Amino acid sequence: MYEYIKKEYSGTLKESDAYLEGFRKSSNSLEGVKLNKLLWALATIAIFFVCSNILPLVDWFQDFALFPVSSGVLSFYVITMLVLSISTMIIFGRETFQNAYTNLVKFKILNMESLVSIGCVSSLLMTFWMIAIGVIEEASVNSSG
Repeated sequence: MYEYIKKEYSGTLKESDAYLEGFRKSSNSLEGVKLNKLLWALATIAIFFVCSNILPLVDWFQDFALFPVSSGVLSFYVITMLVLSISTMIIFGRETFQNAYTNLVKFKILNMESLVSIGCVSSLLMTFWMIAIGVIEEASVNSSG
């Protein structure tokens, strides 16, 4: 018993459980966030903040903010926000999407990652749907009038 406790506290005890081995992370996985991802996250947060909170208060930005009326559905503002959203989902959400898919296909379970993935993908699909409806309506108004 003494040897077991000694090995346990020194970290040299090697117990093997086939079920738990599947959940252990490989030794070469990185736990920390790389500097380039951190800088990208901070830049994206700053751009989102400026585009959604500061620019609508500026007078010259009103043409972009009122995109269905003045400059069409696919204005610079909408395209910029869409590109930022998609790139954020790809860069920072890839691991969450992969884990949700693996959990669903391999283990047949849904968890919080699945909920987040469903919400992100459905909001992106809804954005594409609303842009398509806006383009169709704009085309019908332009062709009739």
